[in-house]
Amino acid sequence: MSEEMERSLFQFETVDGEEHRQKHKPHFSVKMNGNYVGSAWMSEGKYGKYVSVAINHDVPKGGRINVYPTRENAAILG
Repeated sequence: MSEEMERSLFQFETVDGEEHRQKHKPHFSVKMNGNYVGSAWMSEGKYGKYVSVAINHDVPKGGRINVYPTRENAAILG
């Protein structure tokens, strides 16, 4: 693939310091049995709001996770 084609397929956005931290700071904590296992973010897409979850630790098959708003985002669910 040519370099020009790669540039057209992949677009990168650069964000400065505080804006980057605010954009990527998790809105939710993900826990299993009271222990932290990941983070989640609320976003808005073409069809409305959604929550994306990133799991950082192993979760066994059939395990139940709970998603809690962080203190800074206590009112995020309404």
